[in-house]
Amino acid sequence: MNDPAHKLDTGRSKAGWSSYGCFRKCPRKFAYENRPALPSSSTGPISIGSSGGARALGTFVHNLLALYYLHQVGKAQNPTLLTQAEVSALAATSGMNVEKDAELLADNWSRFLMYVNEYVGEAWTPLAIEQEHRIGIIMQQEPTGGNFQASEPRGTISVVDAGTHGSVLYTSRVDLVIRDGEGKVWAIDHKTASRMYPDTILRYGLSGQMHGLWHIGRHHYGVDFAGVMLNFFQTRGPIHFQRRRPAAAPKMVEDFPKLIWNTANEIAMWDRMGQTVEDWPTSNNETVCISTYGTCDHADRCRFGT
Repeated sequence: MNDPAHKLDTGRSKAGWSSYGCFRKCPRKFAYENRPALPSSSTGPISIGSSGGARALGTFVHNLLALYYLHQVGKAQNPTLLTQAEVSALAATSGMNVEKDAELLADNWSRFLMYVNEYVGEAWTPLAIEQEHRIGIIMQQEPTGGNFQASEPRGTISVVDAGTHGSVLYTSRVDLVIRDGEGKVWAIDHKTASRMYPDTILRYGLSGQMHGLWHIGRHHYGVDFAGVMLNFFQTRGPIHFQRRRPAAAPKMVEDFPKLIWNTANEIAMWDRMGQTVEDWPTSNNETVCISTYGTCDHADRCRFGT
């Protein structure tokens, strides 16, 4: 098998929560990463997307899992038979430093083989693997009187087919969609972590990514859709796999289409008003500028203009 990851795309989708959520956290970061043609008064190259570290390891595991489920539907060779050179090539494609992270790479390759053995007899039928799903979100009744304010929508906001006239696009590249042995459809989201924390399930239950997956699942798979399931793959320490549903957040799920509608209109407003990237506001929030993945790629540009 040559370059086993060459057809895989486990990255962000066109208009998903990674984009909308980025704007909600920091409009300036959104502009740097999604408006490349917009002039900037700061100097130096713009780095988009951190590489290496936990993020690259997560991509590597995602790619392995994608190949595993593609193999189940006859669209890829069995990834458990990859040679050492092919595993290294896949890791490099995922952004890992193969020499520096050799021990971590070997450990997680072994964990993947254990994952396959753990779930070899499960009654899952893959329906979609790393496939972008699309929906539209629309206000059924136009606002009346005065200028439209995104923070005060009027009318009924609902989910429709992507491309419906007047709708805004929402997308999600779903890691895996399966039908279980009881006929129920689940959206599976692979999560890699060095350990599970007491608030992990709650944290993901509050994530817009999960709320968007619920609406996408219900729109595309109808009454068969049972919900979202987290597929945890522990990358360090004890070898541990776990499948859990995110914590319930029914009100946040209900309000999610409104959130996307409002966010899309706020982005459109800044597209009209912002002459340069620096016109878009910053978050000035230490939990945004420094996340679990490290310092934001654009921190120095915001701090110093360079």
